[in-house]
Amino acid sequence: MPTLVMLAGQDRIVDNDHTRHYFARLASSHKVLIEYRQSAHTLEFENDPTPYFADLASWVARVVALPK
Repeated sequence: MPTLVMLAGQDRIVDNDHTRHYFARLASSHKVLIEYRQSAHTLEFENDPTPYFADLASWVARVVALPK
């Protein structure tokens, strides 16, 4: 199962260390973790959400192109 995890580096709600450990244990061969170090909890509402949306769109395009 393709998996994308996007972390906000300045998140005060989500435990990023726990999430990284969980991600490391995932068996998926198509997994990507992206961290936005200066971002707060809600990535799509950052002052400039362009990097978030660009990374999301890029990941979706790669997953759609995977062999079925």
